[in-house]
Amino acid sequence: MTEPSIILRKIWADEDDDFFEINMTVKSPYCSAEINFYLDNEELKELEKGLIAFSHFKQKEFTWITGSEVRNVTHFINVRFFFHLNRGHVGIEFILDNKLDIPEHIRSQFYVTTELASLDDFIKQLQKLIKKETDMVEGIIYTEV
Repeated sequence: MTEPSIILRKIWADEDDDFFEINMTVKSPYCSAEINFYLDNEELKELEKGLIAFSHFKQKEFTWITGSEVRNVTHFINVRFFFHLNRGHVGIEFILDNKLDIPEHIRSQFYVTTELASLDDFIKQLQKLIKKETDMVEGIIYTEV
């Protein structure tokens, strides 16, 4: 069975479960990266809203950013979804920066491709994470184009 390209796992949450730490693992056939960062449900809802608009062809591309490129922040994550080759394929660009000091610092940029149906499944799982029905989202199966 094919491994998912994105895994989001909630590893810590505050008492209200509104602010939490996420472990994100991203894999392509050529590389992988893992990063821990803090989020709240509002940021996940922004991701959900943008992905729904994108998957329903209301946007040609969608970029979700959490954190910042400036110094003294905990992370920078930029995930850009775009249509690739106009055949139902979606390209996803990942820029992941954990903002740690050397030698723990990572900054990774790479791409995966998938099909639109895989993105729809990811949205459904993301909605379960937002509703606190699960602590993990696995999805976006890599598709070679």
